[in-house]
Amino acid sequence: MGGSFTPIDVPGAAGTFAQGINNFDAIVGGYTDAFAVGHGFFDSGGSFTPIDVPGAGFTNAWAINDSGDIVGEYTDATGTHGFLATPTAVVPEPASIVLLGSGLALIVACVVGPLRRAGVVR
Repeated sequence: MGGSFTPIDVPGAAGTFAQGINNFDAIVGGYTDAFAVGHGFFDSGGSFTPIDVPGAGFTNAWAINDSGDIVGEYTDATGTHGFLATPTAVVPEPASIVLLGSGLALIVACVVGPLRRAGVVR
């Protein structure tokens, strides 16, 4: 089998288990901490975010789709349950911010340039 191998380790975790990936290379899975407590995680470009269902003693993320919806399981005092976590805010990727800034600069140049030549704007 060809290709490449990239280790995925949540910083400080005793063990990390990658479970799912979407087309944007966002990865979800689970990890155990030093106290053997299980947590879910979301990894975007090496930046890890824990996923813990409130009140749960164990959380694990199984899969993520291209919209950022995450499914998984958690255990609380009443048993084991599934969950669906949906993103609450859209944060633009750095490339989108660069494109937006370039577009704004182009608009300003197209509007201000002619106004300067006409002597309206200094």
